[in-house]
Amino acid sequence: MPPPPCRPAGQLPAGELERLYRFASIPDGFARWKERDCFPQRLDDATLARTVRPMDIVVSVGGKDAFVIDPGNNWLDECANVGIPVTGMRELTGSDLLTVIDHVASDPVLSSSDIREIGVAVGKKAGDSGPVYALVLGTPRSVVRVQCFEDTAVLVERAAAAMRQAQPVAAK
Repeated sequence: MPPPPCRPAGQLPAGELERLYRFASIPDGFARWKERDCFPQRLDDATLARTVRPMDIVVSVGGKDAFVIDPGNNWLDECANVGIPVTGMRELTGSDLLTVIDHVASDPVLSSSDIREIGVAVGKKAGDSGPVYALVLGTPRSVVRVQCFEDTAVLVERAAAAMRQAQPVAAK
């Protein structure tokens, strides 16, 4: 099933508009929703698992709200540059997204980061030899993009390494 359509502010559950203010720092996010009076739906894991092309929704990543974005397909060229022949995109499913969310939530670096955006894309490798993934994670301070990995656990490990380099370590 496709993700549910956005809702006007008057149809949001009590407190939901205040929770969505978390996304005020996202370019073209909250301001665009407010201007259009069209706010994203929040999906629980069970509903997300049955969703095809889960974009422009709010999900829980390690207990924190994150907005699901489309990372696009520009990353496919990068795969060719590193010797991974990708022939196109495969439709993202809620199950794909949940797999990545579970890895992100279990990684100590990423689970302690203030992730407000998550984007996952799936490419098709030549010869139908399995998928290849791209991941975008956004915090108020940085955006991390990793791509061209066949294993979602490795994809998330590389994202954690990139996030570690992108954010200064707090003094103890």
